[in-house]
Amino acid sequence: MDERIVDDGFEEGDSSSCLEVNKHFYNPVDEDQYDDFIIVWGNYNKCTTDYQISRSDYPYYVLEYIIDGSGKFRLENEEWNLLPGMVFGFPPHTPHSYWVDEDSNLEKISIIFLCHPETELGGHITKITAGATFVQEPARIYGVFRNILEEGMSSSPYSREIMDNLFRALVYMVYQNRSINKPYNHSYSSFVRCREYMENNVNSMIQVSEIALRCNIDSSYMSRLFKKYMDCTPNQYLKKILVEKSIELLSRSDLPVKEIARELGFSNQYHFSSFFKKNVHISPTGFRNSGK
Repeated sequence: MDERIVDDGFEEGDSSSCLEVNKHFYNPVDEDQYDDFIIVWGNYNKCTTDYQISRSDYPYYVLEYIIDGSGKFRLENEEWNLLPGMVFGFPPHTPHSYWVDEDSNLEKISIIFLCHPETELGGHITKITAGATFVQEPARIYGVFRNILEEGMSSSPYSREIMDNLFRALVYMVYQNRSINKPYNHSYSSFVRCREYMENNVNSMIQVSEIALRCNIDSSYMSRLFKKYMDCTPNQYLKKILVEKSIELLSRSDLPVKEIARELGFSNQYHFSSFFKKNVHISPTGFRNSGK
């Protein structure tokens, strides 16, 4: 695929200011020839506080995921706060604007496409490109956005097919996981902050009380958040991501079990082996040798 940055010529007002625009793709297409949808281009941007987009018209659908930072989004006469873990979008030919909050950056991935709104997929797209919403599984949905971008930049002969299938899955995932009644949800924002702290510090063998302290909330409140949004306790989720990381390292690396134990923050190999066998019902060495 052609890896040029696209100047679409539709921006109005202050020009955008991006710290990073090196991740992007452009897919030359016949915009009159497609079935239910067609992806035109996509990019990753990390934008400074003077980033601002304002358009009275635009020919494409746009779907974006907020990775970090904060800003505002206005679609016609309605306005939303943009925060990490949110997806926002807009349909073609609809006035819209968005900008970065003062003293903040805004890190996001954008997918630009066309679709036929009368199809089943198009009906879901119409709903998810009508404003901004938190999503219930932000890490998973961010992963699909990122994979679409990576496939779009790939030179693989099958990258187009993979990208299209990922996008189809993304639409259903966002539609299913959106919080339609909570365009700005303080409790969900706190939950996302705790969850991402866990995911980023899983190898520190952190305690739930420490997580709550670092995220500036009460431990009992954090427990209620996890029950509400994931139907599990913080300890259960911490165990889940630790098991997943263990499986990933055993499957995708040649590190000795002793090194994996150290990587994950266990005091020694025996504690790690006991933890793994208790939760996966096989020893780390047995798991690796089985090829699972």
